[in-house]
Amino acid sequence: MAATASKELHRLLRRAGSPHGPLPSITQEAVQESKETAFGEGGGCLATAATSTGCLLGAARPLERGTPPEATAVLVAGELAAAIESGACVDAQMQDQLVIFMALAQGTSRLRCSPLTLHTQTAMAVAQQLTGCKFRVATHHGGPAGSPTEQWLLECDGIGHSRQCDRMM
Repeated sequence: MAATASKELHRLLRRAGSPHGPLPSITQEAVQESKETAFGEGGGCLATAATSTGCLLGAARPLERGTPPEATAVLVAGELAAAIESGACVDAQMQDQLVIFMALAQGTSRLRCSPLTLHTQTAMAVAQQLTGCKFRVATHHGGPAGSPTEQWLLECDGIGHSRQCDRMM
């Protein structure tokens, strides 16, 4: 499965070319957890890439009964290739995780990302309601809407939260 993902990732990135600099080096590692450390039965495929600018992007899927592991590897490689080609600073699964930090930070935070996921949009709405922060979304450099290189700029005017317990001591 690792070899399939690596081969597919090479194919996709070579075909697309890279508008955002050199292609990341691709290494592969197959890991099999012992029964003592594994949770449940089954497996999955995880692929990560470190960009030349220090960003860490990833894609993952669990193996499903009846689906060949190689098919899962091809899907994961496609997701990671899209994240790399977009030039975004985070992958689609990380976007929503950063919203709360943007909301609580002081000043304006900016995040270059691929089109916003539904999880990210929900996290933004909840953060705005709970904190009063303000989010703005603008398309950014990149390809046309819907293309793998489409980029978005997510901005947030945070509330400047600080820990109260530090002030009481």
